[in-house]
Amino acid sequence: MPLSEHEQRLLDEMEKALSAEDPRLASTLGSPALPRLGGRFTGIFALLSVIGLGLIVAGVAQQIPLLGIVGFLLTLAGLYLIINRALTAGSREAKPPKPRRRGSITDRAQERFEKRRERYDE
Repeated sequence: MPLSEHEQRLLDEMEKALSAEDPRLASTLGSPALPRLGGRFTGIFALLSVIGLGLIVAGVAQQIPLLGIVGFLLTLAGLYLIINRALTAGSREAKPPKPRRRGSITDRAQERFEKRRERYDE
């Protein structure tokens, strides 16, 4: 069921207020939950892992420990590269540097309290 114009306006105001009060939370809630992993290299890394698993099985079947160790290392490398790619997929876009905050925790808490009070008084 679609929102009415009034409800949509209230929702937009709430989003703006959230963005103004806590931009980090707003960006976290607005970002996609899972990064997209598409691409040629992800397929290559997955293939590397599958080949490594095959070498492990072949090493165990042929009783060649070195072959199993090489297969394990290939599998481990492929999975590491896939996970590393997934974790860095969301951070590829250029983000402006965060301004450094000055002052203690209590000073920042006091500033936030005063900002809330000013908005409430308006």
